[in-house]
Amino acid sequence: MSLRTRIGAVLASAVVASGLVVAVPGTANAGAYGCAGKFIKSWPVHSMWRTLGDVRLYYNPKTKTSCAVVVKRKAYRDKKTSMSVRLYNQTWAGDNSNKYNVDTDSGKFKHYAGPVKVRGKSSKGKKYKVTIWADISYGGERGRRDVSGVWSH
Repeated sequence: MSLRTRIGAVLASAVVASGLVVAVPGTANAGAYGCAGKFIKSWPVHSMWRTLGDVRLYYNPKTKTSCAVVVKRKAYRDKKTSMSVRLYNQTWAGDNSNKYNVDTDSGKFKHYAGPVKVRGKSSKGKKYKVTIWADISYGGERGRRDVSGVWSH
């Protein structure tokens, strides 16, 4: 082993032993927001003057569950503000008594609202219709986004 290799190994061991290892945060994924499964699509949430955040939709084929979150853009994560997200499965509307087809999260959040989850069941195969309503308030402005559609999973 060369001197350079030995010095590198000793320095690496010292850094690990001293606890100076810094974890670098990765990009946000589905699990980061409490949604498991495949990312399907996102839509911006606009106020009159700016884009405050994004609505993100995920689908887990193992559990046949759709999941949505509304996430503030980085510039607006400095304080808790009113946010809400609601997800509704229009294809399977007959099971509201078991709360499988509608879910809502609202309150004051710094980063994101959700996750909200609904189960899917459709005679159309792998597709069913969902509607998402999302709101973000910040600095006297309110952004709202409503999306509805059928997406392939």
